[in-house]
Amino acid sequence: MANELDDGTHETRREELGVTSARNVLPCLRRKQSITR
Repeated sequence: MANELDDGTHETRREELGVTSARNVLPCLRRKQSITR
């Protein structure tokens, strides 16, 4: 994370973003793997 702020609100928001980003990244990685193979 580039900008880490010590805030409770930012922490929860970061967790939410982490979950959404993980859900978005995993399918992308699988697509890339299927494309490279």
